[in-house]
Amino acid sequence: MEIVKIRMQVATAGGSTVPVTTLGIARQLGFRGLYRGTAATLLRDVPFSLLFFPLQALLAQKAQWALNGSREKPSTLCVLAGSTVAGMVAAASVTPADVIKTRLQSSSQPTPAYSGVVDCAKRIMSTEGPRAFFKGTVPRCLTMAPLFGIALMMYDMQQKILGW
Repeated sequence: MEIVKIRMQVATAGGSTVPVTTLGIARQLGFRGLYRGTAATLLRDVPFSLLFFPLQALLAQKAQWALNGSREKPSTLCVLAGSTVAGMVAAASVTPADVIKTRLQSSSQPTPAYSGVVDCAKRIMSTEGPRAFFKGTVPRCLTMAPLFGIALMMYDMQQKILGW
């Protein structure tokens, strides 16, 4: 669905008058084409989770200790704070993988613009330099930080309400 979403966004941005549908994109790309960028998606999402969850737990506990000197289970506010900061750090850290994934998936040419993750990374580095890997970092952080902060805060609240 990620590649379908990107294709729809790119097609709309190009001012095309031809309606772009999920089924149309699936037919155009074929089964293999729908999975273009999967390795890059995993390169982004796995490290994000490896960074986010331990950091969130640590920061929520540190916030709890800083606010009231206790080592009890973090308050909902501390969970929100820890999750938001951890979301920002993790999102910024994996932005290079997100840039590669987006480049791989956004090409609307029948022949892919890149042969894979390594080719894409090499070409970005050689043509645009290392800064290109961090394009969109601020908007990504401003999206991911509150998204994960609110999600984990809501989960924490549900746990408390349900007595888990």
